[in-house]
Amino acid sequence: FWSDVITLPGIYSTTVEIEEETATIRVIQGGTTKEGVKVYLFNAAGSYLGIFVTTNENGEVFFDLPSGKDFKFRADNLGSRYWSQTVTIVADGPNDFDIDTCGGTLTVTVEKADTTPIQDINVYLFKGDGTAYLGLSGRTDENGEAGFAVSSGNYIVRADYMGYQFWSAVITVTTDDALLVSIGHQDITISVVGNHNGSVEEKAGLNVYLFTESGAYLGVYHLTDAQGEAVFNVPEKSYKVRADYLSRQYWSEAFVWSDKTITIEEGSALVTMIHMGLSVEGINVYVFNASGSYLGIHDITDQDGQATFRLPAGDYNFRGDFQGRRFWSGNSTVISHVENPVTISAGGGTFTLSVLKGVSDPLEGANCYLFTDAGSYLGSHEVTSNEGEVVFNLADGNYKIRVDHMGYQFWTEVFTVPDNLFMEHTIDHQDITITVEGDYNSNIELRTGVKVYLFTPAGSYLGQYRITDSQGDATFNLPAQDYKVRADYMIRQYWSNDFNWTDENVTVNEGMAEVYVAMGTSPIENVPVYVFNDLGSYLGINARTDENGIVSFRLPEGTYKFRADHLSNQYWTTEPVAAHEINVINIDTGGGTFTFTAEQAASLPLVDVPVYVFTSGGTYLGLTAHTDADGRTNFDLTDGDYRFRVDYLGHQFWSGVSTVPTTLADVLTIAHRDVTIFVERLYQTPAEALEGVKVYLFTESGSYLGKSMTTDAQGEVVFNLPEQSYKVRADYLGYQFWSNPFTWSDTTVTIDHGMAVLHITQGGSDVAGASVYLFTPSGSYLGKSKTTDAGGVAEFLVPAQEYKFRV
Repeated sequence: FWSDVITLPGIYSTTVEIEEETATIRVIQGGTTKEGVKVYLFNAAGSYLGIFVTTNENGEVFFDLPSGKDFKFRADNLGSRYWSQTVTIVADGPNDFDIDTCGGTLTVTVEKADTTPIQDINVYLFKGDGTAYLGLSGRTDENGEAGFAVSSGNYIVRADYMGYQFWSAVITVTTDDALLVSIGHQDITISVVGNHNGSVEEKAGLNVYLFTESGAYLGVYHLTDAQGEAVFNVPEKSYKVRADYLSRQYWSEAFVWSDKTITIEEGSALVTMIHMGLSVEGINVYVFNASGSYLGIHDITDQDGQATFRLPAGDYNFRGDFQGRRFWSGNSTVISHVENPVTISAGGGTFTLSVLKGVSDPLEGANCYLFTDAGSYLGSHEVTSNEGEVVFNLADGNYKIRVDHMGYQFWTEVFTVPDNLFMEHTIDHQDITITVEGDYNSNIELRTGVKVYLFTPAGSYLGQYRITDSQGDATFNLPAQDYKVRADYMIRQYWSNDFNWTDENVTVNEGMAEVYVAMGTSPIENVPVYVFNDLGSYLGINARTDENGIVSFRLPEGTYKFRADHLSNQYWTTEPVAAHEINVINIDTGGGTFTFTAEQAASLPLVDVPVYVFTSGGTYLGLTAHTDADGRTNFDLTDGDYRFRVDYLGHQFWSGVSTVPTTLADVLTIAHRDVTIFVERLYQTPAEALEGVKVYLFTESGSYLGKSMTTDAQGEVVFNLPEQSYKVRADYLGYQFWSNPFTWSDTTVTIDHGMAVLHITQGGSDVAGASVYLFTPSGSYLGKSKTTDAGGVAEFLVPAQEYKFRV
């Protein structure tokens, strides 16, 4: 750029004016503008002019450049350089230029050889030769994928996984592209076992941690299973594992795709708990490491006072908890592959406590509990013998004993073992008499056979009761403490006042319940009356009313229910019984006189038939009567529902249900009809009527009903019958002939006949004029005879049955 010519001397300044325009350069990557890219300015010959600008959020940079001059631009992105064409700056523009780096999204997938995606690992982007990290990284998602927006160029990625770096192949990107990083894996089984003198034991439930060979923890661990195994799926790299067991760490050798076993060398600790020189059974023994940390292992000593622990070789401390105190073995070394004896000693002695109620009066059956001198219960208690003694085998230390007796706690003084091994403790007692009595208007009755229960004043039952004797007394032997008693009488509870070594009365205020049972205004005699409490529980008390319908009960004050049972009905009343007075209690069964009528039809009464009274449910009430000449009978009935049954001509006829007192009369009509019975003999048609034959009436099942008639000249009899099933029997010439069952239908009894022809001869000659008589086979004469004719013949027309004849 030239100035005008200047002449010296004389001119001391000049102006060089350069016209400029703003050039806008836009960087594009994968079709999208790219922010943060450095753009450098060069002249047309390629010389860097020392100016660069970084693209803004719109991917643009701005340069003020001389118009009419040529320039070019370079964008440096992701390790590569991208040039514009040589451009000329035009006056008044436009001067907008693009540098397209091309490229797109590079999707990197990291997976195991079996295509299982590897999630949540870091992936880094490098130049294609791997020499320069490009500052871009990502973390794989659930599909094992991470994406990078890149310009066109050559790239390589690195996946950092399981303590190692895994590189991809070089990829050339011109547009959207994908890159796979496949990492081969294999399951490696780690076995953790303990070895005690050749006895191998799988260690289940141990944490096994994965490390690189150099010792970097990889954040991966597994728990050994029942076989003592943990499985790790790892790439083909060098690893080692650590098993943590009982506060110790056990390492494997380094391995590459090979199974490994961690063997823990072990020994056994035989711990014996000793008290007073003797082994102690049932003691909890706990295992600690040498620094005092509990290892979560404990056992209970057996009958030999021993507990055995299989442990890794090392130093341990064992603790036995006995009688509220902790006794330590001190640090003991467990040597592998041998049994290591360990002893815990509690010292101690045998302590005897004698509990008395008075001088030479031992207290038997009292619970005695062992405590430390500070008051902590030691979980040991004994019950005093018939000599009032309990014995505790105690370790060295200070103790006290609590005697729980009759609702109270009695403490001994503190004693020291082994200095004090015997103590006597007296709890004074005295006999207290409780008397239970009923008071009716100052008439005192002692109540025998009543249960009396002993309580503390706070109401805690002490598990003791007595039954009052013939004097109404119950006696308790008690210490000098406050008590109260409860007498249970007729399902009610009566409490005494609190007392302390004083005799006490329990008085039941009573009244007289006079129960009057009547039907309307008429008393009912011999009715059972039962007494219940107000909740309906039967009290076991009952009696029958006298000729005046009255029964009396002496009862404790209160509300009762009374029930009178009459004619299968129960009549209840609930009434209070006030103390010291007669309480009249009325039970009215209601009802009235019920008139029952049985008839064939209007003005045709059924006379002298039995009528029975039932409940509506069909229960017979023991009431029966026969109808009078008008077909009527009367019953005195209480309120309720009833049915009546008439037994007539072999059948039972029921009334409907009548409700007393709403209904006090009922009529049962048993419709009748004449039924004609024809008795005929059949020898040769037509049949002929049989006159004078006795015909008897029966039920269908064959019960004779006491009715019979004799056929008339037409061979007929007529029975007037209800609509029920009957049959008849005709008795003729020594035999019985039955009809079929019939109901309101005329019936014929047909008797088949035959002709019996008898020829009487004597010495081969006919006998004329001989008398011949008809008999049954058993010899009963049937009232019929004939005289032989001149030919010696006599004929009988008889039913087809067996007969014999006499000449």
